[in-house]
Formats: sequence, C-alpha cells, structure tokens
Amino acid sequence: MELAVAVQKHGIYPPGHPALAPAVAGLVARLSPLFQSRPELSIGVARSQLVVEGAATDPKHPLLRELAGRLHRHLLGAVTFRRGVTVEELGEVLGLLAAGGDPPGEPVGLAPPARLRAWPNVRLHPVSYERLDLVEGGEAEGGGGGGSRAARLWLDLAGAAVATRDTDETPPDSERVARAINERPAATAYDQAVIAHLLQIAEELKTAQGVDAVALRSRVSRLVVSLRPDTLRRLLEMGGDVVQRQKFLLDCTDGMSVDAVLRLADAAAAASKQSISDSMLRLLTKLAVHADHGAAAAQLTADEAVRSQVKRLIQEWTLEDPNPAAYTAGLEAMARAAPEERGKAAQRSAASPEPLRIVQMGLEVDAAGPALWDAVARMVSAGELEALLDVLEGAPEGARVASEIWGQVATPEQVRVLLKDDPFDFTLIDRLLARLGADAADVMLEALAESESRATRRALIDRLAAMGDGIAPLVVARLEDNRWYVKRNLLALLDRLGRWPDNFSPVPHFEHPDPRVRREALKLLLRLPHERDRALSRALAETDERMLPIALAAAQRGCPPAVAELMLNRLSDGTLSVELRAAAIRGLRQVRSTRALETLLGSVSPGKTLLGRPKLAPKSPEFLAALTVLAEAWPGEERARVVLERAAASGDEEIRAAVRSGEARR
Repeated sequence: MELAVAVQKHGIYPPGHPALAPAVAGLVARLSPLFQSRPELSIGVARSQLVVEGAATDPKHPLLRELAGRLHRHLLGAVTFRRGVTVEELGEVLGLLAAGGDPPGEPVGLAPPARLRAWPNVRLHPVSYERLDLVEGGEAEGGGGGGSRAARLWLDLAGAAVATRDTDETPPDSERVARAINERPAATAYDQAVIAHLLQIAEELKTAQGVDAVALRSRVSRLVVSLRPDTLRRLLEMGGDVVQRQKFLLDCTDGMSVDAVLRLADAAAAASKQSISDSMLRLLTKLAVHADHGAAAAQLTADEAVRSQVKRLIQEWTLEDPNPAAYTAGLEAMARAAPEERGKAAQRSAASPEPLRIVQMGLEVDAAGPALWDAVARMVSAGELEALLDVLEGAPEGARVASEIWGQVATPEQVRVLLKDDPFDFTLIDRLLARLGADAADVMLEALAESESRATRRALIDRLAAMGDGIAPLVVARLEDNRWYVKRNLLALLDRLGRWPDNFSPVPHFEHPDPRVRREALKLLLRLPHERDRALSRALAETDERMLPIALAAAQRGCPPAVAELMLNRLSDGTLSVELRAAAIRGLRQVRSTRALETLLGSVSPGKTLLGRPKLAPKSPEFLAALTVLAEAWPGEERARVVLERAAASGDEEIRAAVRSGEARR
C-alpha cells in the first residue's frame, strides 16, 4: 500500500513537490523493519495482482490492482528491494515508474539493462513480449484468439518465464516455457514473477469457458507435467504461505488435467513437509490413467475420484506431523514418564473417556457428578474453553446441569485468565460477557489500565461502555491512578457512559498537565450546564489545537456573548488553521453582534470591484462557512444581502450550495 501510494503521488505531482519526500520516507520506514530479518524483498508482478513471498494481493483491491497494472504495462516481471535502500534511490525509481522510460512514456522494461541496474539496492526485472503472440485459429496449443483474457494470461506467463529479446517468431509452447523455468537458477524475483502468473491462471481456470479456456487449460497442464519435481517444489515453496498455497492447489485441482493435478499434489506435499503414502500415490495414478484412457463410462468417474481425493488431501494438510496431536503428545509423555506413571496413564486412558464426551453425556442426561466437574476443569485447563462453550450453548433451554456448568465457567476469574495475554481472544471473552455483564467490569478495567495496544484498549472501552452507566462508580474509583493514559482512558469511558456519580467532578482533571487528559475532561464538562460556559472559555484560550475543535463544535450548539468574543479574538489573531477558522465561523451562527457581522463579511468579501460591486473572496472552507452563516443569520442585512445575491449567481456549484444550506437552516 505504501508503494502504491508513493507511485501514485509521483505520477500526480511534479519533481520537487513537497508531497513527494514524505511518501518516499514513509516507504523507507515501512521497509526498514522487514530488512531486520532478511537481506531483500521481491515482489512478483502479474496483470492485476502482486505476489510477495507466495501471498497474492486481492485482484479486486483498486489501489493494488492499479499498481500491478502499472508495473505490468512497464513490462516488469518483478521488483527487488535490498537492505540499505536509500531515500534517494527510491525517489529515482518511483519517478521512473511514474513517468516511464526514455523517452518518457515508454515501458521501463524496454530500457537498457544498465538503466535497470543503476541503483545498488533496487532492481527492476524486465520481461519481454516482443516475440510472443498467439496464432489465430487452431486447437489447443496453437489456437486461442489473442484477444481473450485466457490468451493474455498465457502470454503473460510465457513472457515472465522466457524473458528474452530474440526475434524468434514462433509462439511459445508449453515445453518451451517449462524448459526456460527448469533451466533458470533459483532466484526469488524470477520465481515471484512466475508464481504470480500461475496464481492468476489457476483462478481463471476455475470458471473460464470456451475455446480459449480449453487451450489455456491444455497449455498449463502440459507445462506443469513438463516441470521437474524440484522446480515445482521451488515454486510452491515461495514464502511458505500455507493458506495461499492451499487455495492455489484447490484452484488447480478444479482447472487442470488429472496428471498435472497429481504432479502438483506430490510437489505440494514435499513443499509443505507432508507425506503421501506410496500406496495412495499408486492408487491415484491408476485412477488418472483410467480418467485419460479408460472406457468412456469409467473416465468421468475416475476423473472425479482423483480430483475429490486430492482435494481431501490438500484440505486436511494442517500439521507437519502426520500423527494426530493427541497421539504425538501421548507418545512423548510415555517416553518421559517413570514406569509406574506409564502404567497409571495406561489404566486411565483405557478406563476414562475424553472430557468433552463426559460433558456431552452429562448434558444429555441432565445429571452432574465428580466425573463431570473433573471433565469441565480438564477442558478449561487444557485450553478447550471454546469447545466447552459450544456444547453449553447447544444444550436444551432450562437444562439444570448446563446452568450449573455456566456458573463454574462464566466467572470474572475466567475472564481474567483470558485477559492475561495481549492481544486478547475477544471471541471467547464476548461469549462470557454475554453471561456476566457488569460483573466482569472490574477485571476489564484492570486490563484497560495495563494494555499497551491502542486497538485493544479501544475494544475494551467498547465492551465496558456496553455494560451501561451502572459501572460508572467503578470507573471513578480507578481515576485515582496517577498514570496519565489511565486517566485519559477512564475519562473517555465516562464520556461514553454519559452519566457518573453525583459526587464526581471533572474539574480537577481539567487542570491536569497533560493535554490528552484535559481534552477528555473538557468533553465531560461540556455536558454540565453550570460548567459549560467556563469550560468553553478556558478551551478557546488553549494552545492545544486538538482541544479547539471540541470547543468550537460545542459553540455551534450554543455560544454565549463572552465565548463569542473569545472566538472573534481567535479569528482576528491569525493563529488558527484554515479548518479551525471555518469551525469558529460556524460557531457565530447564533451571535448577533456588529463585530460578528463584520468578521463574516470580511471573510466573504475583502473589497469591491472597479464598478463598486462587492468582490467575492477566493473559495475556501472559511469562505463557504461564512456564506452559510450569513444566509442563515443575516439575510435581511443590506451588505449581507448583496453578497449573498452575488454568491447565489456564481457559476460554482459549491458556492451556490453554501448559500442554499444557510437558507434551509433559517
């Protein structure tokens, strides 16, 4: 995303524009942590998506799709960033990608090799399409209609794989592309580019129909069969993204020939450190032969059987160890235990069913006993709380035992256990909070005080606010904590609750030295009629610009004369930003004073034309806000009326809309 934004900005702004330097610096800052664990980072390029270490970007994401398309149009197959990349290098590369090669507008990939290697820590890897074309008409390998998406996808893959600039006119066939990939030494950038195109082809083959889709399916299937096992494994190992690899394999299972599917499954097993037994491979190979060369009646059945079995294999590859986790753990425990302990464990395993089964039986018969409570405790201590809650939530309504188990499980102490490791598992916590409600407020407040994650604190405040203002006394009691961020969060929570104990006053917190605490205290004071005006006056004198928007927004809902004078002073001293000036002007809509009128007129009409007519100021947020307030509060004043008539006749729709908005508020 940082790269996409930076390229876009270099395409929008001219060289030297102030917006470019922060974009490049942000990209360098984003890359720096990545280089702590690796020497370089390569990004593969396809027509509508990028691939980073085997993980493909969403082809529907507009910003990333636009970046992929731009790099693809520049005939680039990959981009590599190396440790030590500088702001100067990145600035030059981004400028080149935005403007094009030499001459400007030409694809960067066609630039001389020396130009593409001009930077020590950035490499642009070109692909060539000069000799690649599809022959019109024909079947399978020779056909395809060069204009279809399927045909373009094959050209993209061939261009990334072959990547030469000879003048051979022969269209690239599967064996030729496979030979180029097999003979190419392992290189991250090259492999990223190839796998990027294979991912798009696999996605396309899931649903593609027609002659071109048949041709593409035939080409890619022959390509896969022609690749060496170590080459296939190398491509599938890119980045080790298990989820992406599984999706790619499932797509291929739907869209390629059965012999290609088996080659991919075997390579994926090796890349994922899984194992397929020789017997299973022999069986699947025999089925594949029947699918290709068997009797007509058997071909369809055999084809479906191969694809179905391979899908099941892929979907169930979740662990490197082929043995179940419980089985492996049992073997390790037996190996390490003393002889008498192993004997007792064997007796227990032979006589005791698993805890989940005991809980299910107890719920079915609605009866409890020591075995049930032991099973519940074992599930909780083993980290199987989610499975236990699933069973409890599926129990019949009104079941006595289910209610008793809930009483043992849904406790503040259990919530405290779940709140020990940040980030928290809010899925489980929410299921307990649905039972506990405000009873869990204390432990949630403890976690709020200790969490170092902003996202976690926000999630905790959301859940505490949902408990209602009954927890306000607990919140106020914790305000004795002297840490500024604890006070800030608790005051923000009180603002969300909307009510607090009568003996609590936000005033002392409005004197806190940290402006972040004062901002939250201001929000509370603005809720109190007897403190509102004084708080507004104090806030308008603040130097903290993040407090001013709060005060100015409140002033729009009611602005006493003393506060109006302070706002007018801030407008005249020239210290407010453009946005804050607009907010202050909107706060004058209820102020009927000569000084307010003069300020508004000065914002919309700084002078007169040569013919003596009022001259409208340049359009700005301040100008539009003043127009709206004049139309709402001063329609009968002569000078305001003349200015408003001129603005209403403006050719700018935004200016006319500002006048109409004020008239509608009148």
